[in-house]
Amino acid sequence: AGVATLVCNPLDVVKARMMQTRQNGYRNSLHCFTTMIRTEGLGGLYKGLGPNFMRNCPQVVLMWVFYEQYAEAYKLGKRWYNGPPPAKPHAPS
Repeated sequence: AGVATLVCNPLDVVKARMMQTRQNGYRNSLHCFTTMIRTEGLGGLYKGLGPNFMRNCPQVVLMWVFYEQYAEAYKLGKRWYNGPPPAKPHAPS
């Protein structure tokens, strides 16, 4: 979640800037990106990073917890559906 958030946050900020006002003087996304770096520095591209982490990290953790629970339930259900394993033959005594 952390790497994806760090990579995608600048794109989200540029998209939000482009959507906020149409009369902002940006010609396209690349122009918005370069203008933000020139005027605000690299920190301008990472505005809202904290709330973004606070949203994405719990989401990913919960996704993996539910995935593990589902996988375990699937294995149990598959065992129940297929029936018990065949009995091992007894060795002659």
